[in-house]
Amino acid sequence: MGSVATTLLAMSLGVAASDAPVAWKDYSLTPVETLSALPATVRQRLRGDASGVGGIAERGAPFNATDIIMSRDPMRRFIVAGHDGHVWVVALEHGGFAYRKVAHVLKPDGTHREYLLAGKIDSLKDVVDQMKGEGDAAPFDTPYR
Repeated sequence: MGSVATTLLAMSLGVAASDAPVAWKDYSLTPVETLSALPATVRQRLRGDASGVGGIAERGAPFNATDIIMSRDPMRRFIVAGHDGHVWVVALEHGGFAYRKVAHVLKPDGTHREYLLAGKIDSLKDVVDQMKGEGDAAPFDTPYR
């Protein structure tokens, strides 16, 4: 019986850990694990409500990862997001000729900054670690302003 209780405790701690805020700069980002959980305003700023290739696929859903368009699936796919109030960090996979992973930082003043990510991204912490300069992330200008 003790083993079951220990397992349940470990599982509950694991869930709590994934919901724990992640520090980035002066922000404490609360993780968001699904595209559908993003506010409409954030999805609109990323043009995520578009249908077909212009939209964003949910995490794990099919999308066009290459420049050969095989379906009407989106060319981008949600990875993970986090927010502190109205400041959002949203990580997406971008398909096409140059497949890439990008962290989009959206602020209420209209600022939209992007960071190119490298390697495997499984969590908001992975994204933030690269944005802190602990990986290969580098900010670049965006056409979404």
